[in-house]
Amino acid sequence: MDKLNLIELFIKVAQQGSFAGAAAQKGVDPSTVSKAIAQLEEHLGWRLFIRSTRKLRLTDAGEVYCQQCMRLLEGLDDCEQALLDDQSSAKGVLKLNLPVSYGQLYIIPMMGRFCKRYPGLSLDISLTDDYVDIIGESIDVAIRSGQLQDSRLIARKLTPMDFATGAAPDFLQKYPEVNSRNIDQFPWVNYRFNHNGRTMPLFRLGGMGLCKHPEPIEPSITLTTTDGLSMVRAGIEAVGLVQAPHFLLRNAVVAGDLILVSPIFAMSHLMFTPITRTRSTYPKRFGCF
Repeated sequence: MDKLNLIELFIKVAQQGSFAGAAAQKGVDPSTVSKAIAQLEEHLGWRLFIRSTRKLRLTDAGEVYCQQCMRLLEGLDDCEQALLDDQSSAKGVLKLNLPVSYGQLYIIPMMGRFCKRYPGLSLDISLTDDYVDIIGESIDVAIRSGQLQDSRLIARKLTPMDFATGAAPDFLQKYPEVNSRNIDQFPWVNYRFNHNGRTMPLFRLGGMGLCKHPEPIEPSITLTTTDGLSMVRAGIEAVGLVQAPHFLLRNAVVAGDLILVSPIFAMSHLMFTPITRTRSTYPKRFGCF
């Protein structure tokens, strides 16, 4: 029997004045209680009870030990209650790391409501598209795309990575012949990953129906940027076609600043899975397109 259980049994025996009374409260056999107390006494090297045929009585050493043990258990109860209180009322500093565009568009606007709901929390937010050492930098929560490489981390999928290709109305007025099959023949705006200097791969999908074989393309790039919102802004300004995650293009498409010119597709690992839909079904998929 572990020491904490021994101490709890000892206190019950002291309170009840008998092995039988303590056994009844703990739901065990009196012989089990008697053996446990004998084990505790052997461990301590002291007699804790004076045994008689009618009742048990604590020795002087037993009195001292009982008082100390009761204070110990009370302190443990207080500590456990404090932990429960902390769980119900969040306190301290919460360190977040967010992708720049996603954080600005979707997370930062929630911060006012979040802080009102959890007034005991202080937020420490960093925004970067670079890969970060979540454990090394003591980050509590990070939002990232891609696959989880560190088995020590716990991940929850927030959204699929759906990509769309858009063009500004002015761009389409200048190049009315743009369609999903020939988009590699026109100027583009593209994104460069800051952590490795590579540009985001671009793809062409044929038609507005099912696209089984997305094809990588290498069109002429008019503008390259390491900021997703700047890339979309350049697309709106008709600098070139823009292909980006749906959460980046969403507001521009809803506002009519960009028009989709190719099917939307989902990215998993390095594979792109096209989504079967027509223009009229875009709003059902994203709640916006």
